[in-house]
Amino acid sequence: ETKSNFIRFRYTSRGIQTVIYLDNAATTKPKQAVIDAINKCLIETWGNPSSLHTLGRDAKKVVDENRKIVADFIGAKPEEIIFTSGACEANSLAICGYLNGRHELLVTTSIEHKSIINIANAYPAKSIVIQVNKDGLGDLYQLERTLKSLSFFSKPLVSIQYANNEIGTIQDMQSISEIVHHYRGVLHTDATQIIPDREIDIRGIDMLSFSGQKLGAPKGIGVLYVRDGIELSPIIYGSQEQSRRGGTENVPYIAGLGAAINELEYNKGSIRDYFIRKVLKEIDDTYLVGNAYRLKNNASICFRGISGELLLLMLNERGIYASSGSACNHEPSHVLKAIGLSDDDIASTVRFTFGDQTKDDVDFVVDNIVEIVGILRKFNKAGV
Repeated sequence: ETKSNFIRFRYTSRGIQTVIYLDNAATTKPKQAVIDAINKCLIETWGNPSSLHTLGRDAKKVVDENRKIVADFIGAKPEEIIFTSGACEANSLAICGYLNGRHELLVTTSIEHKSIINIANAYPAKSIVIQVNKDGLGDLYQLERTLKSLSFFSKPLVSIQYANNEIGTIQDMQSISEIVHHYRGVLHTDATQIIPDREIDIRGIDMLSFSGQKLGAPKGIGVLYVRDGIELSPIIYGSQEQSRRGGTENVPYIAGLGAAINELEYNKGSIRDYFIRKVLKEIDDTYLVGNAYRLKNNASICFRGISGELLLLMLNERGIYASSGSACNHEPSHVLKAIGLSDDDIASTVRFTFGDQTKDDVDFVVDNIVEIVGILRKFNKAGV
């Protein structure tokens, strides 16, 4: 490790700069067991699972075995699992597949993932947006009033993210479920961030989406759980996945997803907590964004008086990778705006999402943040 007044790097014994990856909410590094499972499929079971010959039957067996792994993982039945290309497609299938051909409304919140926000924006006459408080928790009173007003003549779809990808807030899904079903609604949740964080109970949830890339599987594989009895129209037509999602199944990535689930270890949150305490103690005029009850790997921090983008770029040069929010959103965060942050504070907020880091890693990261924030604030005061 080299130190100076302006820059710090960490090197291996071979002189190679090491990387500290703090952007696990965007994507995770594929695990070796996942890579092995994918490679094995590409070599041994590359047939089409719809074919009747031996290669096809072998591929179908892989799909069926891993469908059961996914179903057991969330407490569902195998026939309730639909494989998709990712959570965005799963969200779209859940919402558009339910609303297509029905005179129903979508009820959602102002901090959903863009894949859902954009659907609501595309159909403003069919969408009702529930507001959130400063911690990102949905207004359950508004939700109840809204559903009560609709309950006599409709069966609306309520789509609320289980845990937010930017600020880590975890919703009270049990209370939401009770309200939704009391007023005859159907509940969908985007569980992409909560799935790798902790065990969840899908009782009371009608549809649930998640993506493999958040738990050590590759990008390009996702899941939609659909409770028995929920009717969906396809958005990609074909005969596969019970005719709900056309296209030959991605057998290698389905196997990779099953391997990732088998290898999953939940984050305990202690390293994240150590990071938050250290940052807030060592850097003035800095605060944690969102609720204390959040995803165990998430720390969204506002460093007032600096550009979060410049902080990220300077950390990147030192081998520390974080983000300013959702990797799918290249505009000012609608999530931070919805919870009431000013434009200046939005621009000063950085998201750190942890994996297998150590306290030494955190000490190194915080030392760099302290140094960079000091430099940026000094330049700002000087009007540079």
